[in-house]
Amino acid sequence: MHRSNYVAAFAALLLIASTPANAALKVVKIYDGDTITMADGLKVRLLQIDAPELAEGECYADKAKATLVSLLSKKGAITLKADPVSASFDRYGRALRYIFVGKVNVNLEMVRQGAAAPYFYQGEKGKYSAAMLKAAEEAKYYKIGLWKDCPGTQLLPTKAITTYIS
Repeated sequence: MHRSNYVAAFAALLLIASTPANAALKVVKIYDGDTITMADGLKVRLLQIDAPELAEGECYADKAKATLVSLLSKKGAITLKADPVSASFDRYGRALRYIFVGKVNVNLEMVRQGAAAPYFYQGEKGKYSAAMLKAAEEAKYYKIGLWKDCPGTQLLPTKAITTYIS
């Protein structure tokens, strides 16, 4: 890990540690279907999912971002949860977290709505991996979201998703 990544990770840990447990979390920026920034500056990568890349113009990328915007706009407190099977931060210094709005697991809901696919980086299967895989299989079977719009896309949970139209 580069020194700048260590510094970013340490700064993020300080922010987390200094935030009161009852402080309301707020999202201030949504980059795409799986990356956000919190009001305290913490950049978060949604854990165990992968959404189509906006920067690469992948099929369904705009809709995946819109789905995340919609889910994060729902009523309820936002909470972030780590998973002990995964690293706390990725190589870019982003916190790897499940995001909840109220009791709704946003990561899982993104998969259920066909806006993202499960992504078990290095084969790591976290707390919600079975539910995510089942949700993805159902979304693909019923042609929901990207599984309808990008029919050439494969469900390969140990690889980052690449969406294809045909």
